[in-house]
Amino acid sequence: FADFKPVIPDEFKSSEYVCLGNIDPTLQMSVLDQVDNPKLVIADTMNFWIERKYDELLETLKRVNVLIVNDAEARQIAREPNLIKAGKKILKLGPDVVIIKKGEHGAVLMIDSVIFSAPAYPIESIQDPTGAGDTFAGGFAGWIAKNR
Repeated sequence: FADFKPVIPDEFKSSEYVCLGNIDPTLQMSVLDQVDNPKLVIADTMNFWIERKYDELLETLKRVNVLIVNDAEARQIAREPNLIKAGKKILKLGPDVVIIKKGEHGAVLMIDSVIFSAPAYPIESIQDPTGAGDTFAGGFAGWIAKNR
């Protein structure tokens, strides 16, 4: 990604829903600069960007409606060990909604003073969790786009 410059094709610049994967926050901002006032912006990040591009991430969060992160990332962004306090701190950084993924323990959705906990479906074994968070974010974005 050192020289990567995202270019949004014209037919996607008017997209109502934008889902930003966990790429460099500077690239996320570049994508947002190219789209015309989306109704909903969903974003993800990861520990690498939180550690190395924290200030840029904070700027990006000001333009995000929904942040979807795992529990460790939420604590790292908020610099707060308590997960509920971390979620509340993140809400103050810009997003309207924070979804904190907790792996086999489900997820927590936070909006203002509302905290909704959803358990995970219990299974005996997982072959490979790679991409599970991206799938979760994509499913969430698709449901919102269809039902909003």
